[in-house]
Amino acid sequence: MKIVVRLLSYSLYYKVALLFALASMIIGTLAGLIVPSILGIAVDEVLQSGSKNKLLILIIVIITVSCIRGITAYLQDYLAESVAQKVCFKLRNELFSKIQSLGFDFHDNQTTGNLLSRTTSDVDAIRMLILFGTIRGLSSIITLISIIVILFFLTWKLALVVLAIIPILIWRTIFMSKKLRTLWTEVQSAIGKMTTLIQENFTGIKIIKVFASQNYETQRFNQQSSSVANFTYLTARVFASQGSLLTLLFSLVTVAVLLVGFYEVKSGQISPGQLVSFIFYLAILAIPIRMSGFMINTYARSVAAGQRIFEILDQASSIIEKNDATNVRNLRGHIKFNNVFFKYKSTENILKNINFEIQPGQFIAIVGGSGSGKTTLMHLLPRFYDVSSGTITIDDINVSDMTIGSLRNNIGIVMQDTFTFSGTLKENISYGSENATLPDIIKAAQFSELHEYIDTLPEKYDSWVGERGITLSGGQKQRLGIARTILTDPPILIFDDSTSSVDTITEQKIHSTLSTIAKGKTTLVIAHRISTVQQADTIIVMDNGSIVNTGTHDQLLSTDNLYRRIFEIQLSN
Repeated sequence: MKIVVRLLSYSLYYKVALLFALASMIIGTLAGLIVPSILGIAVDEVLQSGSKNKLLILIIVIITVSCIRGITAYLQDYLAESVAQKVCFKLRNELFSKIQSLGFDFHDNQTTGNLLSRTTSDVDAIRMLILFGTIRGLSSIITLISIIVILFFLTWKLALVVLAIIPILIWRTIFMSKKLRTLWTEVQSAIGKMTTLIQENFTGIKIIKVFASQNYETQRFNQQSSSVANFTYLTARVFASQGSLLTLLFSLVTVAVLLVGFYEVKSGQISPGQLVSFIFYLAILAIPIRMSGFMINTYARSVAAGQRIFEILDQASSIIEKNDATNVRNLRGHIKFNNVFFKYKSTENILKNINFEIQPGQFIAIVGGSGSGKTTLMHLLPRFYDVSSGTITIDDINVSDMTIGSLRNNIGIVMQDTFTFSGTLKENISYGSENATLPDIIKAAQFSELHEYIDTLPEKYDSWVGERGITLSGGQKQRLGIARTILTDPPILIFDDSTSSVDTITEQKIHSTLSTIAKGKTTLVIAHRISTVQQADTIIVMDNGSIVNTGTHDQLLSTDNLYRRIFEIQLSN
């Protein structure tokens, strides 16, 4: 119930539209309750007296009431949909912003498909709640209560006959609510898994074709799609059983009302017109009771969706910016790691007792085997993760005391896997530097040895880059990432094995260019190929999450067995 109340509270941001929708609903609902009484009067007075004037008056009243109902129904539906769409817009934007603000540790444990389903199908479930749970739900409640009062006013004996089904309806409502809530949770979860499978398949379609795994992937999709279908069938079956039960109950009640009503009219306790009005009101009563099944289904689905949405909205970010954080500009790049330990949740320390210092403008290389902690170490500097213990400072300011935005604006990172967006080459290179001019973009591309390739394209820098850089080679994507970082012109540069996908000649050109660009900047290079970092001021050797040695290339060759072994293996290759 708390989830439903919290979801419905979003509609209060749009009070004017909501109030007009509610007003239209109330007027339309009450107007609809007048018609059965008019028909009862027509039977008792007009048919017996044969008065054409009275008949004409009643016809005009019915037409007027119908026009009012038509106008209010339009306003109710339009305004309710307007409120529902605005709530979805606000909720979806909050969800997207929250996902954007959460740290690497959150995204490490999430799948793209799961997040997609929460921002699409789950949010759409909330739209149905606003439409049918708020406006039409209240309409059903008002109709239900009003008709029960009217039925007792007409004849309390027949009203008691109708009320005999209430305990059965209450029991069925409670049962359906619990059953459907569980089923819709399963449906939403299954949709998330299916969306993940679709996203992975479309992204990795080339790998699938390389290994001729189309049949295997089709079987996987069929299994997951069947899971969604089966859970949906179960919800439909539970929902359908409600409709059939209500049809049976109301058929039995109608028969009972006709039998009891016949004797009531015969004995003079009620008039024929009153019995007609009662039967018409009974038919109207069936509408909100039948709607109750749909409303329960909507509530159950919205609760399941709301749980998944608020699970993210209530997620506390592991990277918290202090209220009095310093907005830093133009850092010099004096970096210090002091007794730094780091571990992921519920794991042993990945980094252990890391201590080193980098002077402004120095070129530092970090080498080591796979899994030695090189990339994790560099992720701590811009606070993608926070240290478990120890401190990291830049220019003697703890990174945790800086605003996250200003800290990351002072650090340029080229990652191993450069991500490209669907857009032009110009847009991709200038990502993060949206105000960059075309000459600036061209200059950055020249530095990264990408301009020569772009210049051969018919549309040059306006050439379209497919999804995830499908039109670019691995080396071209890495050079694009380097150009993107160069364009931001930060005082600290981090290259995470960023030339691993380029050929040797291009790599030499890039490193020659980087030595020019990096002048006056603090530069950290994570490298698997020692040949690319021999000129570093200091080389840090890592193994199993610890720094095992530091020094220049020549010093480490003579003193460090691990470094020498890596170098000799690469040299022989």
